[in-house]
Amino acid sequence: MKEVTKRSRVLGLSVLEDTLIRTLSSEPESIVNLAEKTGAPRTSLYRPLQSLASRGLIERIKIGKRHYWKSISQETLIAALGPILFTGATTNDTSSPLHPEFFLHTGKEALMLLYEKLADKAGVRVFSIQPNRSAQSVLGVFPFERLVRLNEKIKERGVIVEAIVQEDFVPFYVNLLQKRGLSIQSILTAFVGRAADTAYIPKEFMNFDSEITILPEAAYIFHWGKLVAVEIRNKETLGLLRGLFAFTKQFGSKVDQNELAKKYLGSGSAT
Repeated sequence: MKEVTKRSRVLGLSVLEDTLIRTLSSEPESIVNLAEKTGAPRTSLYRPLQSLASRGLIERIKIGKRHYWKSISQETLIAALGPILFTGATTNDTSSPLHPEFFLHTGKEALMLLYEKLADKAGVRVFSIQPNRSAQSVLGVFPFERLVRLNEKIKERGVIVEAIVQEDFVPFYVNLLQKRGLSIQSILTAFVGRAADTAYIPKEFMNFDSEITILPEAAYIFHWGKLVAVEIRNKETLGLLRGLFAFTKQFGSKVDQNELAKKYLGSGSAT
């Protein structure tokens, strides 16, 4: 009980949110089942379930036209909560990632799930700054087929990705795939046809093992080497990050990465 109390206090969970975490099982459950188990009205469950899912504390699954909810694995939950539950942090510490609009995520699976939010909603515009070193680290974390599928989903759902990358990104990435024996053709085929707006910056700038993804409702700063991500939902900070992105993009040169990908596919070197 002490652990539950500490988790609720540290994460800023409501009583109902904490109850839902403890009630959910590994099997998908409907809102009707959860209402019966918790004794709470169905209408009062939607908001806390959405909040928990957005923070990576539970999983939302769509089956047909309905949404279902399930617990995440104990390993993933421990990876996400372990550093928090044992640091003694409190909700009074405004520099803490536990502030209601700032969250800390740790662990391989947690970061991959955040990354896949790129393809969550159809037709949205997202912003990305991805240095070469970070792209290299992503390949060391993501199963390659899962990464290819993410790019396919981005294309299928018409997500518009505005990106800032280093000017040698494509040859760097292709060379990286070759060295690792990964299929250049599969990843480039998944990319071609995506709605992309890309700007190149000189390769000596921003070559860090970190990257930024800005979605309509949240921004994520990933450090793949450390398997840590910071989620930001504060509107002022989101506005600042979007402004910095737009400012930086002005100093880059626009490039059509679709055409570059097509050239590699047509050259016969994409094997």
